[in-house]
Amino acid sequence: MSLAQRYEGFLRRFSGKIDCPVRKSAMLEAAKLLGDQDREIGKLRGLVADKDQDVERLKVELAGVGAAIETATYEEAERWANRLNWLHTEYGADCSWVDSGDQLDCVEGEIRQALNKQKETFGELVTALEIAQKELDGLWSFWGRNLEVHNWHLNGASEPFDRFFEDNDHGAKEAVDSALTKAKEMK
Repeated sequence: MSLAQRYEGFLRRFSGKIDCPVRKSAMLEAAKLLGDQDREIGKLRGLVADKDQDVERLKVELAGVGAAIETATYEEAERWANRLNWLHTEYGADCSWVDSGDQLDCVEGEIRQALNKQKETFGELVTALEIAQKELDGLWSFWGRNLEVHNWHLNGASEPFDRFFEDNDHGAKEAVDSALTKAKEMK
């Protein structure tokens, strides 16, 4: 029961019995003001209840977001761990040299070692291509000189040396020249 309702009930019980200088209209005005205040308090309580519900809803949403972040973080960590483990096992890494014991440090070291090995191998391939190019250039220098090869097919006949190049030209010279040009561009 609100304060205004109690005050109105008091007025009904004692109306006409109050023998004091307070006028009935002033009492009714006070009751009306108390009723207005009760209504405002009710509205405010409703607003507070709505805000409490909003706070509870936000707490639930925040807990869900926190769980989603934790799940995503765990899944991302698992994904990286799986990738690092694959890299580690795929290349048979020995991580005994890593001080931290961290797989990422080990894989990074393995990648550096692999790149250094590739640079070394690449240099060896360029050198081999340069040698092959010189040898092919040396052989092709005989082409077009009208040289004869005797007993090439073990039949005692002579045959033009140019025919050897024509019969055995599988594009090796062009392939070596092209590969060497590309390799030198990459260096």
